[in-house]
Amino acid sequence: MMLAIDTCSWFKIHMLERELNISIVSTLLNRFKLFFTHELLTEFRKFFPNYLWIVEYCAVLPKRNIAFSSFLKERFDKADASLLEYASEKEYFVVSEDPKMLRYVRLGFQLLQLADLIAVLYKKKFLSKQVTKRIIKFLRTKRNITKKKHKDLKLVLRI
Repeated sequence: MMLAIDTCSWFKIHMLERELNISIVSTLLNRFKLFFTHELLTEFRKFFPNYLWIVEYCAVLPKRNIAFSSFLKERFDKADASLLEYASEKEYFVVSEDPKMLRYVRLGFQLLQLADLIAVLYKKKFLSKQVTKRIIKFLRTKRNITKKKHKDLKLVLRI
């Protein structure tokens, strides 16, 4: 399984690391095969010049040109369009905060929110209960997740 993280989710990860002093990037690099598309990498370089070292540990994949133009017609930017192409395949997962992208889950696309990825990391014992609880609370205070999702995550994870 390979995992890509969209630009908005990278912003959230950066906030978690900066404001909560929790190292999510190293956990992700140690636990997943991360990938970028060339289009996502262009955005990443622009917004995260201090994180470019991450790219050395990730695969960089080309856009697939299967449905790229149709995603552009639906007003996705190039990075999101390229990620959606990969999210349609079983071996690729994409983390996104974009509600428009997340609607594709209903069509079988492999998409999840950052909060769901945090839940997976906790369930696999890659994050402690205390750290997970802090992250989920932080995501709620930043309105990244709804009250209902916050409550559901706390219930399911028993945190």
